Amino acid sequence: MDVSFLGGPHPQRGVGVVAPFDFALDRELWRWVPAEVSLHLTRTPFVPVEVSLDLARLVSEHETLGDAVRALNAVAPEVVAYACTSGSFVGGVAGEKAMREAMTRAGALPSLTTSGALLDALTELGARRIALVTPYTVSVTQSLEEYLAEAGITVTDRAFMGLTRHIWKVPYRDVADMARRAARGHADALFIS
Repeated sequence: MDVSFLGGPHPQRGVGVVAPFDFALDRELWRWVPAEVSLHLTRTPFVPVEVSLDLARLVSEHETLGDAVRALNAVAPEVVAYACTSGSFVGGVAGEKAMREAMTRAGALPSLTTSGALLDALTELGARRIALVTPYTVSVTQSLEEYLAEAGITVTDRAFMGLTRHIWKVPYRDVADMARRAARGHADALFIS
């Protein structure tokens, strides 16, 4: 920790994170955060539904997102991110945009989603053809492919696990094996959801 002689630690920049109730990968987020950034996490309310398109819709309702962003306002983050890939692509490109707008209205600050950031990253890379790895069922994976197609992205190859719960328990080795299988074609990039 960088500490000035008398003033204590340097101020940190805050990033608010709205995660679904079943998100158990907080450590993954912290791995990539620079030292000067603090993550302020909040979760959506519990919904007794397995990972599915229905769950993705329930954890991304605008009222739920608004409540979460208003809770994060107490710590005054500079930006708010919605950390649920399926929840942010399930409504298509227009649905993702509406989610960001609802979050921005609730907190009067810039907002982004995992799926929106994915499209921004692919644009930055100039990637139009991607290989795809997901832990999801076939229907959720197809919904992601539809979202990408709507944005002009072609999925060249895919690998998915068909999981309906405990996604955070998938070992890195399994993910790496799936990535190797999916990245055999002529893709510009690989996306691991």
